[in-house]
Amino acid sequence: MREIKELSSNHAVSKMSIHNSKGLEAYYVIIPEVINSSPGIPSLIPSTRIEKAFSLSDDDYPHAEKRRLFYVVITRAKKRCFFLTEYDSPSTFINELLTDK
Repeated sequence: MREIKELSSNHAVSKMSIHNSKGLEAYYVIIPEVINSSPGIPSLIPSTRIEKAFSLSDDDYPHAEKRRLFYVVITRAKKRCFFLTEYDSPSTFINELLTDK
């Protein structure tokens, strides 16, 4: 984050969670840890029964709620969204974006 701030000294740089970005916009959005690991996006840590009980969705689709949050953060970018991932372990969400027709 420090390096990004130094490189963009003429621009405001903010760090926030996906949840906190709802309703906001930025010219550029950088999403770190979009990897198939824990921590990562989506998190591979199983949801607790409490989280499942308060989930907004009854979807059986894998990572449905986490997928919606991922797309929320992507749509915050006015110009471009950057994903920080690993070549040999990209997130399933990255793979979906690359293969989606």
